[in-house]
Amino acid sequence: MSFRGGAASVICVLHGSGCDKTSYAWRLVDTLVARGLALLLIDMDGHGENPRAQSFPAITEDADLAVAWLREHYQRVGLLGVSLGGCVAARAVADGVAVDALVVLEAPPQLRYTQADVYREAIALARPYLLDIFNDCTAQALIRAWEYPPIRAVISTWDLIAALDVCGSLAQIDTPLLLIYGASDAIVKPAQAAQVWAALPAQAAFHLLPGASHLTMILTPQALQIMGQWLERTLITTRPRQPID
Repeated sequence: MSFRGGAASVICVLHGSGCDKTSYAWRLVDTLVARGLALLLIDMDGHGENPRAQSFPAITEDADLAVAWLREHYQRVGLLGVSLGGCVAARAVADGVAVDALVVLEAPPQLRYTQADVYREAIALARPYLLDIFNDCTAQALIRAWEYPPIRAVISTWDLIAALDVCGSLAQIDTPLLLIYGASDAIVKPAQAAQVWAALPAQAAFHLLPGASHLTMILTPQALQIMGQWLERTLITTRPRQPID
């Protein structure tokens, strides 16, 4: 799925585990398109319409191939990864995928949560700013959006995230870097967010948002505003790369 509209800068979005390229993405898409950015949303290995099984290190090729294609069509290219997608994006950039900006949302250094944490995340969906979501879709559509097929995998998501080593990856990156975590996240808890923050290079911008949970992050107005402003400043208002021959 791609949106262009004459933009010179583009963002490739990598979704979270168990999701697909369309999962609750419309507010993110609307925010970034309004800032003058084009978008490419892809299904990662094992998810959605991608026929490949989830494996390591092959899953980083999703970012590598997408960025290579976008480089042929746009002056400036960014990566935005959500949760597992953030781990994949960080590892791909650390391994040499060249982007002009990297945004990582709530990427876990390890997966450590219980069924009680899952219930806490479900309760966190009852946020006042989410009530107007029904202006965009019906309750039936929201329920159906949760009915994802099983992940096709040769490595578990738990082991995959450990292998991607988001802290080790981020420490190697000199690309403009933005990270956002939620202070009410029951899946990637604030203590884990602090672990990521401690590993960051000097140029990174880091935000821990009060009230934001794992499932609500890409629907949270403050997170969307921070991302939109930072990406517009980094990819549009800074001096662009030379035109592609």
